[in-house]
Amino acid sequence: MSAVPSSSSQNPLTLYCDIESFYPEEVSVSWLQNGTTLPEPPKTDQNPDGTFTARRFYTLSPSQRQEGGSVECVVNQPRVLQATKASEELEKLDPRDDTPVLTKSAKASVALMVISLVLVFLLCFGFSWRRRDEKKKSLNISGIILPPRVIVGQKGRVTISIEGRRVDRVQTAWFLNNNPIYDTSIAVSEKGPLLPSKGQAAYYKLHTQAPLHSTKSGTQQLISALTFIPQISVHKGAVFKCQVSYVGKDKIVEERVSEKFTILSAPEVSEIQLAETPNDPDVISLTVRASHFHPDAPGSIVWKYTCGSIGLFYKPINTAYSIILTSSVACPQHGIVPIVEPEILPDGDHDLKRCQYVTEKVLAAMYKALSDHHVYLEGTLLKPNMVTAGHSCSHKYSNQEIAMATVTALRRTVPPAVPGITFLSGGQSEEEASVNLNAINTCPLGKPWALTFSYGRALQASALKAWGGKKENGKACQEEFVKRALANSQACQGKYASSGSSAAGGESLYVENHAY
Repeated sequence: MSAVPSSSSQNPLTLYCDIESFYPEEVSVSWLQNGTTLPEPPKTDQNPDGTFTARRFYTLSPSQRQEGGSVECVVNQPRVLQATKASEELEKLDPRDDTPVLTKSAKASVALMVISLVLVFLLCFGFSWRRRDEKKKSLNISGIILPPRVIVGQKGRVTISIEGRRVDRVQTAWFLNNNPIYDTSIAVSEKGPLLPSKGQAAYYKLHTQAPLHSTKSGTQQLISALTFIPQISVHKGAVFKCQVSYVGKDKIVEERVSEKFTILSAPEVSEIQLAETPNDPDVISLTVRASHFHPDAPGSIVWKYTCGSIGLFYKPINTAYSIILTSSVACPQHGIVPIVEPEILPDGDHDLKRCQYVTEKVLAAMYKALSDHHVYLEGTLLKPNMVTAGHSCSHKYSNQEIAMATVTALRRTVPPAVPGITFLSGGQSEEEASVNLNAINTCPLGKPWALTFSYGRALQASALKAWGGKKENGKACQEEFVKRALANSQACQGKYASSGSSAAGGESLYVENHAY
Protein backbone atom coordinates (compact mmCIF):
# COMPACT_ATOMS: atom_id res chain seq x y z
CA MET A 1 0.00 0.00 0.00
CA SER A 2 1.26 3.45 -0.95
CA ALA A 3 0.07 7.04 -1.23
CA VAL A 4 0.28 9.42 -4.14
CA PRO A 5 2.46 12.39 -3.05
CA SER A 6 0.48 15.53 -2.27
CA SER A 7 1.86 19.06 -2.15
CA SER A 8 -0.14 20.12 0.90
CA SER A 9 -1.99 18.54 3.80
CA GLN A 10 -5.01 20.59 2.80
CA ASN A 11 -5.32 18.72 -0.51
CA PRO A 12 -6.97 15.28 -1.01
CA LEU A 13 -4.71 12.20 -0.58
CA THR A 14 -4.82 9.27 -2.95
CA LEU A 15 -3.93 5.80 -1.69
CA TYR A 16 -3.25 2.78 -3.81
CA CYS A 17 -2.90 -0.93 -3.07
CA ASP A 18 -1.10 -3.36 -5.42
CA ILE A 19 -2.82 -6.79 -5.72
CA GLU A 20 -0.81 -9.46 -7.48
CA SER A 21 -1.00 -13.08 -8.62
CA PHE A 22 -4.70 -13.76 -8.08
CA TYR A 23 -7.12 -15.84 -10.16
CA PRO A 24 -9.84 -15.73 -11.36
CA GLU A 25 -10.34 -12.13 -12.33
CA GLU A 26 -13.29 -11.48 -10.17
CA VAL A 27 -12.06 -9.78 -7.05
CA SER A 28 -13.47 -7.11 -4.82
CA VAL A 29 -11.42 -4.50 -3.09
CA SER A 30 -12.72 -2.42 -0.25
CA TRP A 31 -11.09 0.33 1.74
CA LEU A 32 -11.53 0.81 5.46
CA GLN A 33 -10.47 3.65 7.70
CA ASN A 34 -10.66 2.99 11.40
CA GLY A 35 -12.96 0.01 10.70
CA THR A 36 -15.29 1.96 8.44
CA THR A 37 -15.60 0.64 4.89
CA LEU A 38 -14.61 2.99 2.12
CA PRO A 39 -16.00 1.93 -1.29
CA GLU A 40 -13.64 1.66 -4.34
CA PRO A 41 -14.53 0.59 -7.93
CA PRO A 42 -12.47 -2.45 -9.01
CA LYS A 43 -9.89 -2.36 -11.83
CA THR A 44 -7.80 -5.29 -13.03
CA ASP A 45 -5.07 -6.07 -15.57
CA GLN A 46 -4.23 -9.58 -16.82
CA ASN A 47 -0.69 -10.84 -16.36
CA PRO A 48 1.18 -12.98 -18.95
CA ASP A 49 0.68 -16.12 -16.82
CA GLY A 50 -3.07 -15.64 -16.92
CA THR A 51 -3.41 -14.18 -13.48
CA PHE A 52 -4.62 -10.64 -12.87
CA THR A 53 -3.15 -7.56 -11.40
CA ALA A 54 -5.15 -4.71 -10.03
CA ARG A 55 -4.39 -1.39 -8.37
CA ARG A 56 -7.05 0.24 -6.38
CA PHE A 57 -7.06 3.88 -5.36
CA TYR A 58 -8.87 5.66 -2.68
CA THR A 59 -8.75 9.36 -2.12
CA LEU A 60 -9.15 10.54 1.43
CA SER A 61 -10.91 13.82 2.00
CA PRO A 62 -9.05 16.49 3.93
CA SER A 63 -11.01 15.65 7.07
CA GLN A 64 -10.25 11.92 6.72
CA ARG A 65 -6.61 12.75 6.17
CA GLN A 66 -6.51 14.87 9.26
CA GLU A 67 -8.17 12.06 11.27
CA GLY A 68 -5.11 9.82 10.75
CA GLY A 69 -4.90 6.33 12.26
CA SER A 70 -4.47 3.08 10.34
CA VAL A 71 -5.80 2.22 6.91
CA GLU A 72 -6.40 -1.27 5.47
CA CYS A 73 -6.78 -2.65 2.01
CA VAL A 74 -8.94 -5.84 2.25
CA VAL A 75 -9.22 -8.09 -0.81
CA ASN A 76 -12.12 -10.62 -0.94
CA GLN A 77 -12.38 -13.20 -3.70
CA PRO A 78 -15.29 -15.47 -4.43
CA ARG A 79 -14.90 -19.00 -3.16
CA VAL A 80 -11.92 -17.93 -1.11
CA LEU A 81 -12.81 -18.11 2.52
CA GLN A 82 -10.07 -15.89 3.98
CA ALA A 83 -9.69 -12.28 2.76
CA THR A 84 -6.27 -10.87 1.94
CA LYS A 85 -5.36 -7.72 3.86
CA ALA A 86 -2.71 -5.03 3.87
CA SER A 87 -2.62 -2.31 6.51
CA GLU A 88 -0.41 0.67 7.32
CA GLU A 89 -0.40 3.66 9.63
CA LEU A 90 -1.53 6.79 7.83
CA GLU A 91 1.22 8.84 9.47
CA LYS A 92 3.77 6.62 7.75
CA LEU A 93 2.08 6.81 4.40
CA ASP A 94 1.40 10.51 4.75
CA PRO A 95 4.12 12.21 6.85
CA ARG A 96 2.86 15.47 8.26
CA ASP A 97 5.35 17.65 6.33
CA ASP A 98 3.99 20.59 4.35
CA THR A 99 7.28 21.03 2.48
CA PRO A 100 6.40 21.20 -1.23
CA VAL A 101 7.48 18.22 -3.23
CA LEU A 102 8.64 19.19 -6.71
CA THR A 103 8.01 17.03 -9.68
CA LYS A 104 10.63 16.55 -12.39
CA SER A 105 8.97 19.12 -14.64
CA ALA A 106 8.81 21.60 -11.76
CA LYS A 107 12.46 21.01 -10.97
CA ALA A 108 13.36 21.56 -14.61
CA SER A 109 11.38 24.80 -14.65
CA VAL A 110 13.11 26.02 -11.50
CA ALA A 111 16.52 25.13 -12.90
CA LEU A 112 15.74 26.97 -16.15
CA MET A 113 14.59 30.01 -14.19
CA VAL A 114 17.76 30.02 -12.11
CA ILE A 115 19.92 29.78 -15.22
CA SER A 116 17.97 32.65 -16.82
CA LEU A 117 18.44 34.82 -13.75
CA VAL A 118 22.18 34.08 -13.72
CA LEU A 119 22.46 35.00 -17.41
CA VAL A 120 20.53 38.24 -16.90
CA PHE A 121 22.76 39.12 -13.96
CA LEU A 122 25.90 38.45 -15.97
CA LEU A 123 24.63 40.54 -18.89
CA CYS A 124 23.71 43.45 -16.61
CA PHE A 125 27.00 43.22 -14.77
CA GLY A 126 28.94 43.09 -18.03
CA PHE A 127 27.03 46.08 -19.45
CA SER A 128 27.54 48.03 -16.24
CA TRP A 129 31.26 47.21 -16.26
CA ARG A 130 31.51 48.24 -19.90
CA ARG A 131 29.74 51.53 -19.15
CA ARG A 132 32.07 52.06 -16.21
CA ASP A 133 35.10 51.29 -18.36
CA GLU A 134 33.88 53.58 -21.16
CA LYS A 135 33.22 56.34 -18.64
CA LYS A 136 36.68 55.81 -17.26
CA LYS A 137 38.16 56.08 -20.75
CA SER A 138 35.97 58.99 -21.93
CA LEU A 139 37.76 62.26 -22.65
CA ASN A 140 36.56 65.84 -22.80
CA ILE A 141 38.62 67.60 -25.48
CA SER A 142 38.50 71.34 -26.12
CA GLY A 143 38.87 73.04 -29.46
CA ILE A 144 42.24 74.33 -30.61
CA ILE A 145 42.93 77.72 -29.04
CA LEU A 146 44.80 80.10 -31.32
CA PRO A 147 46.82 83.10 -30.13
CA PRO A 148 44.98 86.46 -30.24
CA ARG A 149 47.32 87.72 -32.96
CA VAL A 150 49.67 85.81 -35.23
CA ILE A 151 52.56 88.10 -36.15
CA VAL A 152 55.40 87.22 -38.47
CA GLY A 153 58.63 86.64 -36.56
CA GLN A 154 56.96 86.55 -33.13
CA LYS A 155 56.31 83.34 -31.23
CA GLY A 156 52.74 82.11 -31.18
CA ARG A 157 51.26 79.19 -29.28
CA VAL A 158 48.29 76.96 -30.06
CA THR A 159 46.89 74.80 -27.27
CA ILE A 160 44.35 72.08 -26.66
CA SER A 161 42.97 70.90 -23.31
CA ILE A 162 42.11 67.24 -22.57
CA GLU A 163 40.23 66.18 -19.43
CA GLY A 164 39.47 62.66 -18.24
CA ARG A 165 40.48 59.87 -15.87
CA ARG A 166 43.04 58.32 -18.21
CA VAL A 167 44.89 61.37 -19.52
CA ASP A 168 48.14 59.84 -18.30
CA ARG A 169 47.82 57.38 -21.20
CA VAL A 170 46.90 59.98 -23.83
CA GLN A 171 49.18 61.19 -26.62
CA THR A 172 48.72 63.97 -29.18
CA ALA A 173 49.97 64.47 -32.72
CA TRP A 174 50.00 67.90 -34.40
CA PHE A 175 49.61 68.67 -38.10
CA LEU A 176 49.80 71.75 -40.30
CA ASN A 177 47.02 71.05 -42.78
CA ASN A 178 47.74 67.32 -43.32
CA ASN A 179 51.51 67.48 -42.80
CA PRO A 180 52.86 66.08 -39.50
CA ILE A 181 54.62 68.58 -37.24
CA TYR A 182 57.80 67.54 -35.46
CA ASP A 183 59.75 69.35 -32.77
CA THR A 184 62.37 71.33 -34.68
CA SER A 185 63.34 73.69 -31.86
CA ILE A 186 66.78 72.10 -31.57
CA ALA A 187 67.63 72.00 -35.27
CA VAL A 188 66.08 75.35 -36.27
CA SER A 189 66.94 78.63 -34.59
CA GLU A 190 64.02 80.76 -33.47
CA LYS A 191 66.07 83.84 -34.43
CA GLY A 192 66.37 82.83 -38.06
CA PRO A 193 65.11 84.90 -41.02
CA LEU A 194 61.44 85.80 -41.04
CA LEU A 195 60.98 84.63 -44.63
CA PRO A 196 63.19 81.54 -45.05
CA SER A 197 64.17 80.23 -48.43
CA LYS A 198 62.09 77.48 -50.01
CA GLY A 199 62.60 74.12 -48.32
CA GLN A 200 63.93 75.55 -45.06
CA ALA A 201 62.27 74.03 -42.00
CA ALA A 202 59.99 76.07 -39.79
CA TYR A 203 60.43 76.50 -36.04
CA TYR A 204 58.15 74.30 -33.87
CA LYS A 205 58.38 73.34 -30.23
CA LEU A 206 55.96 70.82 -28.69
CA HIS A 207 54.85 71.03 -25.06
CA THR A 208 52.86 68.56 -22.96
CA GLN A 209 51.87 69.22 -19.36
CA ALA A 210 50.02 66.41 -17.59
CA PRO A 211 48.30 65.97 -15.31
CA LEU A 212 47.84 69.54 -14.14
CA HIS A 213 45.44 68.76 -11.31
CA SER A 214 43.21 66.03 -9.96
CA THR A 215 39.69 66.58 -8.61
CA LYS A 216 37.66 64.49 -6.18
CA SER A 217 36.01 62.70 -9.09
CA GLY A 218 39.40 61.56 -10.34
CA THR A 219 39.38 63.80 -13.42
CA GLN A 220 42.76 65.04 -14.61
CA GLN A 221 43.73 67.62 -17.20
CA LEU A 222 46.38 67.52 -19.89
CA ILE A 223 47.53 70.57 -21.84
CA SER A 224 49.16 69.95 -25.22
CA ALA A 225 50.69 73.04 -26.83
CA LEU A 226 52.66 73.93 -29.93
CA THR A 227 54.91 76.98 -30.13
CA PHE A 228 55.70 78.20 -33.61
CA ILE A 229 57.12 81.22 -35.39
CA PRO A 230 54.74 82.33 -38.17
CA GLN A 231 56.02 82.56 -41.70
CA ILE A 232 53.87 83.83 -44.53
CA SER A 233 55.26 81.31 -46.99
CA VAL A 234 54.46 78.41 -44.63
CA HIS A 235 51.40 79.36 -42.59
CA LYS A 236 49.34 81.58 -44.91
CA GLY A 237 45.85 80.08 -45.26
CA ALA A 238 46.80 77.03 -43.17
CA VAL A 239 45.02 75.31 -40.28
CA PHE A 240 46.40 73.32 -37.35
CA LYS A 241 45.11 69.82 -36.59
CA CYS A 242 45.53 67.83 -33.39
CA GLN A 243 44.85 64.08 -33.19
CA VAL A 244 44.27 62.51 -29.75
CA SER A 245 44.86 58.80 -29.13
CA TYR A 246 45.91 56.39 -26.38
CA VAL A 247 49.52 55.29 -26.07
CA GLY A 248 50.06 52.04 -27.93
CA LYS A 249 46.76 52.31 -29.81
CA ASP A 250 46.40 53.18 -33.49
CA LYS A 251 42.78 54.29 -33.21
CA ILE A 252 42.28 58.08 -33.20
CA VAL A 253 39.95 59.03 -30.33
CA GLU A 254 39.27 62.59 -31.50
CA GLU A 255 40.59 65.11 -34.04
CA ARG A 256 40.34 68.85 -33.66
CA VAL A 257 40.88 71.37 -36.46
CA SER A 258 41.58 75.06 -35.85
CA GLU A 259 40.05 77.94 -37.71
CA LYS A 260 42.06 79.63 -40.42
CA PHE A 261 44.16 82.42 -38.95
CA THR A 262 45.39 85.68 -40.44
CA ILE A 263 49.11 86.35 -40.32
CA LEU A 264 50.04 89.94 -39.55
CA SER A 265 53.22 91.62 -40.62
CA ALA A 266 53.90 95.22 -39.63
CA PRO A 267 54.91 97.38 -42.59
CA GLU A 268 58.34 98.87 -42.97
CA VAL A 269 57.60 102.61 -43.35
CA SER A 270 59.95 104.94 -45.14
CA GLU A 271 60.68 108.50 -44.11
CA ILE A 272 58.15 111.15 -45.09
CA GLN A 273 59.03 112.80 -48.38
CA LEU A 274 57.81 116.39 -48.85
CA ALA A 275 57.44 118.08 -52.23
CA GLU A 276 55.72 121.26 -53.38
CA THR A 277 53.01 121.02 -55.99
CA PRO A 278 54.14 122.85 -59.16
CA ASN A 279 50.75 124.44 -59.88
CA ASP A 280 49.88 125.32 -56.29
CA PRO A 281 52.69 126.40 -53.94
CA ASP A 282 50.34 126.22 -50.94
CA VAL A 283 49.84 122.46 -51.44
CA ILE A 284 52.58 120.16 -50.18
CA SER A 285 52.69 116.59 -51.44
CA LEU A 286 53.37 114.06 -48.69
CA THR A 287 54.69 110.60 -49.67
CA VAL A 288 55.27 107.58 -47.45
CA ARG A 289 56.21 104.13 -48.72
CA ALA A 290 55.15 100.99 -46.80
CA SER A 291 56.48 97.54 -47.67
CA HIS A 292 56.63 93.95 -46.35
CA PHE A 293 53.20 94.19 -44.74
CA HIS A 294 50.51 91.53 -44.56
CA PRO A 295 47.64 91.05 -45.14
CA ASP A 296 47.00 93.13 -48.23
CA ALA A 297 43.71 94.45 -46.84
CA PRO A 298 42.26 97.94 -46.29
CA GLY A 299 43.85 99.65 -43.32
CA SER A 300 43.94 103.19 -42.03
CA ILE A 301 46.43 106.01 -41.94
CA VAL A 302 46.15 109.02 -39.65
CA TRP A 303 47.70 112.41 -40.32
CA LYS A 304 47.55 114.65 -37.31
CA TYR A 305 48.03 118.39 -36.98
CA THR A 306 47.40 120.17 -33.67
CA CYS A 307 47.08 123.81 -32.76
CA GLY A 308 46.19 125.73 -29.64
CA SER A 309 42.83 127.44 -29.36
CA ILE A 310 44.12 130.90 -28.32
CA GLY A 311 46.05 131.79 -31.43
CA LEU A 312 44.30 131.02 -34.71
CA PHE A 313 46.30 131.67 -37.89
CA TYR A 314 44.87 130.77 -41.26
CA LYS A 315 48.21 130.20 -42.98
CA PRO A 316 49.23 127.27 -40.69
CA ILE A 317 45.71 125.85 -40.94
CA ASN A 318 45.71 125.99 -44.72
CA THR A 319 49.20 124.45 -44.87
CA ALA A 320 48.25 121.66 -42.48
CA TYR A 321 45.13 120.77 -44.41
CA SER A 322 46.98 120.87 -47.70
CA ILE A 323 49.07 118.02 -46.27
CA ILE A 324 46.04 116.20 -44.86
CA LEU A 325 43.96 116.45 -48.02
CA THR A 326 46.87 115.16 -50.14
CA SER A 327 47.06 111.99 -48.07
CA SER A 328 43.26 111.74 -47.92
CA VAL A 329 43.14 111.67 -51.70
CA ALA A 330 45.92 109.06 -51.94
CA CYS A 331 44.72 106.70 -49.18
CA PRO A 332 41.56 105.35 -50.90
CA GLN A 333 43.57 104.61 -54.01
CA HIS A 334 45.53 102.06 -51.94
CA GLY A 335 42.57 100.61 -50.03
CA ILE A 336 43.30 102.63 -46.87
CA VAL A 337 40.73 104.57 -44.85
CA PRO A 338 41.91 108.15 -44.16
CA ILE A 339 41.21 109.29 -40.59
CA VAL A 340 41.55 113.07 -40.27
CA GLU A 341 42.43 114.19 -36.76
CA PRO A 342 42.26 117.96 -36.17
CA GLU A 343 42.67 118.41 -32.40
CA ILE A 344 42.32 121.63 -30.42
CA LEU A 345 44.53 121.14 -27.35
CA PRO A 346 43.11 122.06 -23.91
CA ASP A 347 46.20 124.08 -22.90
CA GLY A 348 45.27 127.56 -21.69
CA ASP A 349 42.46 129.32 -19.83
CA HIS A 350 40.05 129.87 -22.76
CA ASP A 351 36.35 129.35 -22.13
CA LEU A 352 33.90 126.99 -23.83
CA LYS A 353 32.73 129.60 -26.35
CA ARG A 354 36.28 130.27 -27.57
CA CYS A 355 36.99 126.54 -28.02
CA GLN A 356 33.75 126.15 -30.00
CA TYR A 357 34.67 129.07 -32.25
CA VAL A 358 38.17 127.73 -32.98
CA THR A 359 36.87 124.19 -33.52
CA GLU A 360 34.34 125.42 -36.07
CA LYS A 361 36.99 127.42 -37.96
CA VAL A 362 39.42 124.50 -38.06
CA LEU A 363 36.81 121.97 -39.17
CA ALA A 364 35.38 124.34 -41.78
CA ALA A 365 38.82 124.95 -43.31
CA MET A 366 39.58 121.24 -43.29
CA TYR A 367 36.37 120.12 -45.01
CA LYS A 368 36.65 122.93 -47.56
CA ALA A 369 40.11 121.65 -48.47
CA LEU A 370 38.81 118.05 -48.65
CA SER A 371 35.95 119.18 -50.85
CA ASP A 372 38.21 121.22 -53.13
CA HIS A 373 40.29 118.10 -53.80
CA HIS A 374 37.27 115.83 -54.27
CA VAL A 375 37.98 113.55 -51.34
CA TYR A 376 35.41 110.75 -51.02
CA LEU A 377 33.90 111.77 -47.66
CA GLU A 378 31.87 108.55 -47.28
CA GLY A 379 35.20 106.70 -47.01
CA THR A 380 36.70 108.89 -44.29
CA LEU A 381 36.46 109.19 -40.52
CA LEU A 382 36.82 112.28 -38.33
CA LYS A 383 38.69 112.11 -35.02
CA PRO A 384 38.24 115.54 -33.34
CA ASN A 385 38.38 116.90 -29.84
CA MET A 386 35.25 117.53 -27.79
CA VAL A 387 34.50 121.22 -27.30
CA THR A 388 35.75 121.88 -23.76
CA ALA A 389 37.13 124.87 -21.93
CA GLY A 390 40.89 125.23 -21.38
CA HIS A 391 42.40 123.30 -18.51
CA SER A 392 43.15 126.52 -16.62
CA CYS A 393 39.69 128.04 -17.13
CA SER A 394 38.14 129.08 -13.83
CA HIS A 395 34.55 128.36 -14.88
CA LYS A 396 33.22 124.80 -14.64
CA TYR A 397 30.82 123.84 -17.45
CA SER A 398 28.20 121.10 -17.19
CA ASN A 399 28.20 117.95 -19.29
CA GLN A 400 25.08 119.19 -21.13
CA GLU A 401 26.78 122.50 -22.01
CA ILE A 402 29.83 120.66 -23.37
CA ALA A 403 27.59 118.31 -25.38
CA MET A 404 25.54 121.17 -26.83
CA ALA A 405 28.65 123.14 -27.87
CA THR A 406 30.27 120.04 -29.40
CA VAL A 407 27.22 118.93 -31.42
CA THR A 408 26.58 122.53 -32.55
CA ALA A 409 30.14 122.90 -33.84
CA LEU A 410 29.89 119.58 -35.70
CA ARG A 411 26.48 120.40 -37.21
CA ARG A 412 27.88 123.66 -38.59
CA THR A 413 30.96 122.14 -40.22
CA VAL A 414 30.88 118.34 -40.74
CA PRO A 415 28.96 117.10 -43.80
CA PRO A 416 26.35 114.36 -43.21
CA ALA A 417 28.24 112.23 -45.75
CA VAL A 418 30.89 111.53 -43.13
CA PRO A 419 29.87 108.13 -41.65
CA GLY A 420 31.43 108.41 -38.19
CA ILE A 421 33.07 110.70 -35.66
CA THR A 422 35.43 109.16 -33.07
CA PHE A 423 36.21 111.58 -30.25
CA LEU A 424 39.57 112.04 -28.55
CA SER A 425 39.54 112.28 -24.76
CA GLY A 426 41.81 115.35 -24.82
CA GLY A 427 43.20 114.96 -21.30
CA GLN A 428 39.81 114.48 -19.64
CA SER A 429 39.52 111.97 -16.82
CA GLU A 430 38.05 108.57 -17.65
CA GLU A 431 34.75 109.43 -16.04
CA GLU A 432 34.55 112.88 -17.67
CA ALA A 433 35.20 111.40 -21.11
CA SER A 434 32.47 108.75 -20.65
CA VAL A 435 29.89 111.15 -19.16
CA ASN A 436 30.50 113.78 -21.87
CA LEU A 437 30.24 111.15 -24.64
CA ASN A 438 26.96 109.99 -23.13
CA ALA A 439 25.69 113.61 -22.99
CA ILE A 440 26.67 114.16 -26.66
CA ASN A 441 24.68 111.09 -27.74
CA THR A 442 21.64 112.21 -25.71
CA CYS A 443 21.82 115.81 -26.96
CA PRO A 444 18.43 116.76 -28.49
CA LEU A 445 20.00 118.21 -31.65
CA GLY A 446 20.07 116.15 -34.84
CA LYS A 447 23.19 114.03 -35.31
CA PRO A 448 23.55 112.37 -38.75
CA TRP A 449 26.83 110.63 -37.86
CA ALA A 450 27.75 107.72 -35.59
CA LEU A 451 29.34 109.29 -32.48
CA THR A 452 31.82 107.04 -30.69
CA PHE A 453 35.23 107.14 -28.98
CA SER A 454 38.89 106.68 -29.83
CA TYR A 455 40.34 107.10 -26.35
CA GLY A 456 43.86 106.30 -25.23
CA ARG A 457 44.53 107.53 -21.71
CA ALA A 458 40.81 107.67 -20.84
CA LEU A 459 40.49 103.95 -21.61
CA GLN A 460 43.71 102.68 -20.06
CA ALA A 461 44.40 104.74 -16.92
CA SER A 462 42.45 102.57 -14.45
CA ALA A 463 43.73 99.36 -16.01
CA LEU A 464 47.35 100.52 -15.76
CA LYS A 465 46.86 101.67 -12.17
CA ALA A 466 45.30 98.35 -11.16
CA TRP A 467 48.12 96.43 -12.86
CA GLY A 468 50.97 98.42 -11.32
CA GLY A 469 53.51 96.42 -13.33
CA LYS A 470 52.86 93.28 -11.26
CA LYS A 471 52.00 89.97 -12.90
CA GLU A 472 49.67 88.92 -10.07
CA ASN A 473 47.47 91.98 -10.79
CA GLY A 474 46.73 90.84 -14.35
CA LYS A 475 43.14 89.82 -13.62
CA ALA A 476 42.37 93.10 -11.81
CA CYS A 477 43.85 94.98 -14.77
CA GLN A 478 41.59 93.12 -17.20
CA GLU A 479 38.53 93.77 -15.05
CA GLU A 480 39.22 97.52 -14.97
CA PHE A 481 39.77 97.64 -18.74
CA VAL A 482 36.51 95.76 -19.42
CA LYS A 483 34.71 98.09 -17.01
CA ARG A 484 35.83 101.20 -18.92
CA ALA A 485 35.16 99.62 -22.31
CA LEU A 486 31.63 98.75 -21.21
CA ALA A 487 31.09 102.26 -19.83
CA ASN A 488 32.09 103.88 -23.12
CA SER A 489 30.07 101.37 -25.12
CA GLN A 490 26.99 102.38 -23.13
CA ALA A 491 27.88 106.05 -23.57
CA CYS A 492 27.85 105.60 -27.36
CA GLN A 493 24.21 104.57 -26.98
CA GLY A 494 23.33 107.29 -24.48
CA LYS A 495 22.72 104.68 -21.78
CA TYR A 496 25.64 105.26 -19.42
CA ALA A 497 24.95 106.01 -15.75
CA SER A 498 28.02 107.26 -13.90
CA SER A 499 29.23 104.94 -11.15
CA GLY A 500 32.65 106.42 -10.30
CA SER A 501 33.93 102.99 -9.26
CA SER A 502 37.02 102.84 -11.50
CA ALA A 503 40.50 102.83 -10.03
CA ALA A 504 41.41 106.13 -11.71
CA GLY A 505 38.00 107.19 -12.97
CA GLY A 506 38.02 110.71 -11.58
CA GLU A 507 41.71 111.53 -11.95
CA SER A 508 42.61 114.18 -14.50
CA LEU A 509 44.70 112.87 -17.40
CA TYR A 510 45.74 116.30 -18.66
CA VAL A 511 49.39 116.65 -19.69
CA GLU A 512 50.61 120.16 -20.43
CA ASN A 513 52.12 120.59 -23.90
CA HIS A 514 51.38 116.93 -24.60
CA ALA A 515 53.47 115.63 -27.50
CA TYR A 516 52.16 112.84 -29.69
